[in-house]
Amino acid sequence: MSSLLGSGMDAIKVARASSRPEPADELTGETSATFDERLRQGAYFSIILIGVIVGLSALSVARPFAVPVIAALIVGLTISRPADRIKRAGFPPWIVALLLVAVAGLAVLFGVFVLATPVSEWINRAPNIGAELHEKMQTLGRPVAALQGLAAALNSLGGQKGFAVDVDQSGNFLQSVLLFLTPAMSEIVLFFGALLFFLLGRARMKGQLVLAFVERSDRLLALRIIADIERDLTTYVATATIINVVVGLCVGAMMWAIGAPSAILWGALAMMLNYLPYIGPAAMTAILLVMGLIVFPTLGMGLAPAAMFLMLTTIEGQFLSPTIMGRRLELNPLAVFLGIAFWTWLWGPIGAFLSIPLLVIAMAVWRNLFPADVSGAA
Repeated sequence: MSSLLGSGMDAIKVARASSRPEPADELTGETSATFDERLRQGAYFSIILIGVIVGLSALSVARPFAVPVIAALIVGLTISRPADRIKRAGFPPWIVALLLVAVAGLAVLFGVFVLATPVSEWINRAPNIGAELHEKMQTLGRPVAALQGLAAALNSLGGQKGFAVDVDQSGNFLQSVLLFLTPAMSEIVLFFGALLFFLLGRARMKGQLVLAFVERSDRLLALRIIADIERDLTTYVATATIINVVVGLCVGAMMWAIGAPSAILWGALAMMLNYLPYIGPAAMTAILLVMGLIVFPTLGMGLAPAAMFLMLTTIEGQFLSPTIMGRRLELNPLAVFLGIAFWTWLWGPIGAFLSIPLLVIAMAVWRNLFPADVSGAA
């Protein structure tokens, strides 16, 4: 009887076990699928991250080659629409390319010729700049003494020694800065050579790039992106150049009116630095502040150049540029700041000047790849 009962219980257990689903197997299968998907996504992100790191490393190592070539491509895309208009007038492509490259080269030579004299004068004056600043800053004895006391207290807390500036080496320092900012002759030749051949073969390269896509929609998208890049770059660079030339002329006129030496130099420097939003005007304000304190006998007159420039750039940055640029080329301040910081870190001062055109190109590509939902906005 007991054996019969035991066999019956065993039969019930077997029946229950066979009718019950296998949660462990289902859970194991679901977990395995989820794990495989996450592993695949992680592999994708890892490949992208490795590609970004390798690309940045390559751009950093290849700076002497990459900077002039990319600069030539940006300039070529900027002047491509005017070049097309000249070609439609009946001029051969090689004549148009040579003409535009010659104009660019003459503009660079003219700028060097005009600025050579005032720059050399300030380089020769550099060894005495520190002493002149120290003498002018005697009127601010109490604030300077307070700052020195604060610096001494902070150094004592950190256990570090203070730092000093060797005035006698200021001339060598400025010469080193100028040598660092002056591009090598090989890079200049590479820039003009790349610009010339890009203008000569732009139409063919554009056609090959578009034909590389199979789908008609992809080809149309590529054509639209290229057209937007050329239009936005031409509009931005031309508008910014006009605004910056006006700013440079105004700065030069103001410096001449108040009797500052080398008015042409300060106007040209203001025009070039104004291509860098936020950072350029801040640097120019600091330069004019130092210049004013050195040149003028009183503190009020010494502060006048920087104050006048700050008022001018405030009007230009807050009212003039946004009105002329329009909403299409409105740049995000955070993106501009991070772009300037990134490209300066990667390529130095030349990267800072290339950062805004590169940001304009990225905006044109993004706007076409991820267009705004007009229906949803409406």
